[in-house]
Amino acid sequence: PARSLVPPLDDRMVYFYDPLPEDDRVAPNDNNDHDNDNNNNNDSKDPNHTPHWELQLKGAGSTPFSRRGDGRAVLRSSIREFLASEAMHFLRVPTTRALSLVVSGEGVARDMFYNGNVREEVGAIVCRVGASLMRFGSYQLPFSRNNIPLLKDILDYSIAHDFPEIRPRSA
Repeated sequence: PARSLVPPLDDRMVYFYDPLPEDDRVAPNDNNDHDNDNNNNNDSKDPNHTPHWELQLKGAGSTPFSRRGDGRAVLRSSIREFLASEAMHFLRVPTTRALSLVVSGEGVARDMFYNGNVREEVGAIVCRVGASLMRFGSYQLPFSRNNIPLLKDILDYSIAHDFPEIRPRSA
């Protein structure tokens, strides 16, 4: 069997869930501000706010959120995502962008036309980058599992990193 390109994920980490049906990905962050975040372009009005970027790997393997999938991506859909993100950027539509696209070296079994003809395709990994990778699913999953402490952690992270101007002021 092929070796995963990402380390096992720890349940104590906060995960950002991206509810795309083709191949779900998460980016772990243990709230220490230097795991997956490097200088985001948040336009905060808070003078003490440090901008950062968030990174996310798509196609790097299964995660706790892969919804019965293998967590892999194929080259054809990864190229499409890369080109679409660039088109959206140049059309001035705010979105995440593809920072890089690499061939994973693993074959990925997919039924391209959903007609029962499964074939092995070239695997790929896309690294997405954005000011925030928060999605509705980031909150929905812990809520649906009644994991209120994790939901609070994600909300606190989101406020601190994406909306610092609404943080309560310390006395």
